[in-house]
Amino acid sequence: MTTEVSRRNFLKGAALLTAGGAVAGLAGCAPKSADGSSGGEASGASGGSEASVTWDAEYDVVVAGYGAAGAYAAISAAESGARVLLMEKADKAHAGGNSRFGQNYMAPTDRDLMVQFMANLRGEYNLISSDEIAEFQVDGWMTFYDWLIEHGVSEDVIEFATRPEYPELYPDEEFTGFRKITLRPDPRYNAQDVNAALGTLRDIIEGMKDSIDVWYSAPLETLIQDPETKIVHGVTSTIDGKRYNIRAINGVVLAVGGFENNQEMIQNYIGYTELLAKGCSFNTGDGIVAAGAVGAKMWHMTCCAAPDPNYKNPYTGCSFGWTCASGSKTPPNAWYGDMGQTSAIIVAGDGTRFVNEAANETRNSRHGQTNFHGTWTHMPWPSNTWMVFDEAARVDGHKPYWSWSDGLEQELELGWLVKGDTLAALGEQIGIDGEALAGTVERWNGICESGLDEDCGRDEGLVAIGDGPYYAFKLTPAVTNTDGGPQRNTDCQVIGWDDEPIPHLYSAGTCGSFWVGNYNGGGNMGENYVTGTTAGANAAAAKDDVSQESLLSGDAVNFADDYALTEFECADNQYIGRYWGMNDRLAVRVTIDGDTIENVEVVEHNETKDVGTLAIDQLPQMIVEANSTAVDTISGATRTSAGIIIAVEQCLAEAGVEIKTHDAEVATLQ
Repeated sequence: MTTEVSRRNFLKGAALLTAGGAVAGLAGCAPKSADGSSGGEASGASGGSEASVTWDAEYDVVVAGYGAAGAYAAISAAESGARVLLMEKADKAHAGGNSRFGQNYMAPTDRDLMVQFMANLRGEYNLISSDEIAEFQVDGWMTFYDWLIEHGVSEDVIEFATRPEYPELYPDEEFTGFRKITLRPDPRYNAQDVNAALGTLRDIIEGMKDSIDVWYSAPLETLIQDPETKIVHGVTSTIDGKRYNIRAINGVVLAVGGFENNQEMIQNYIGYTELLAKGCSFNTGDGIVAAGAVGAKMWHMTCCAAPDPNYKNPYTGCSFGWTCASGSKTPPNAWYGDMGQTSAIIVAGDGTRFVNEAANETRNSRHGQTNFHGTWTHMPWPSNTWMVFDEAARVDGHKPYWSWSDGLEQELELGWLVKGDTLAALGEQIGIDGEALAGTVERWNGICESGLDEDCGRDEGLVAIGDGPYYAFKLTPAVTNTDGGPQRNTDCQVIGWDDEPIPHLYSAGTCGSFWVGNYNGGGNMGENYVTGTTAGANAAAAKDDVSQESLLSGDAVNFADDYALTEFECADNQYIGRYWGMNDRLAVRVTIDGDTIENVEVVEHNETKDVGTLAIDQLPQMIVEANSTAVDTISGATRTSAGIIIAVEQCLAEAGVEIKTHDAEVATLQ
């Protein structure tokens, strides 16, 4: 059934967000029948208002955004019998959204305790959240493990975590029933370094190519909506310079993420002058603009996982990685896994400390939130902020990011670090008064001697800053993801300003996330699964307010990826190995003579120029020279390095050659 919305309310909603294009309205409107419906009188009828559009392609369901949320939506819709288009703004080399960096999924086993935990997390945000939402998410999360098994994921690659990020808010001291799932098929690499979770979804989708078409470099631009019935009939997208109208017979799913890379929205809604995206560089709020133009009501616009102090990657313009000062997301040789053992401090533009550098997620810093007099809130972040450390910290085996080089030699050569023989010289280079900086270091060393940090509460591994030379690198606040966007209900229907669903429009993931208040890690990826599967199934359901017949004006355009793996010629002593790089599959051809690796070639990849290609240019020769894959990864290209190493090891295993490798079983990519 359709929903009546007044013309005034529709225009009110459409006017809220005008940047990026107005509503793509229909050229004409069908007359309404006696019961108030518009379009075809019943399923299968033709001649409705949607017939006035010249359609270039037609699907039962169109899903915008190929991250995890979009992937789950496409899979769910296809399993419900729909013919699905999964369209992605990025090219194939950069597709995946923030899900390329997310591995942890909520998967609790005790419903009642988890529902109470969710209520405790949201706190007093009870006007824009509810028990119904908590119950919906928890019920969905509890099915995730079974979903993985049903879709062919091996139990061997599933790992569990049983401690919440906010233990004091969990209603049971033993954390009974709390569980997170991580997919990690290769134990040599941190969860952030080989994207098993998204790779698993890609494998499933590629096995459903008869039902799901994937278009890359196909951005969502506008939604095509009937101005009278408010039904969303499809989307527009400009591909290779030409604009296309794509019909979605039964539903459109917005799964395009948030606005991490839209600094105007960051300033308007989050209140920071700049936040670096820690993940996807394509999330610019497209779904928010498109949904606002068809009358969607917005919510949770200030909610985000930020800030984390990070170094800005010169190659990408985004954050270099996860927080380099707090948290526990990498092996312990990284500063932010063991910051308490490092003679390093963070100083602001006035030369003073303002933050506990050794904060971690269970104590002082939780996805950018800090404890402000008993309330967890976003941390204020001064401009011109630097990590400052001494020569001992540079060479002691710890490093800001575990992918950076030993002794930070590569980073020094690249100019990522500022060096000064004295603190005064260092201060002059980084725009901080040298006397103030020296005074802060002197105070810090006194703190280390006394063992009491009254300034910032750091209480572990207080290490004094010693002799120079001294080093610094600039820190900029970074955001994992934003959560604001079009409001949705537990059927994942997008809600209009009249508090009624906009017909045929759904959303999933962080494009209008349910999260508000305190956020627990694993919640966004878990939400991707729950909202994606729900939105996909509901969008696929046949609607009786539109024609189910084809309305194409001619042959349909199709830009679908063919999923095919390239075949490569090989001599008798050559082998092909494949694994996920940073962006997509990469392939290597390894030439082996007896027990010697004669040559390694990367014969196919979709890695980013001057980022992932750093590993492609250097690592193969390093493996040949070492006659081993036990080589260092390339700074700035860790994920690509890992993919090359694992692919080479597949070749060694196939050849039956025992050469020194990393201490783990060889992973395979099906």
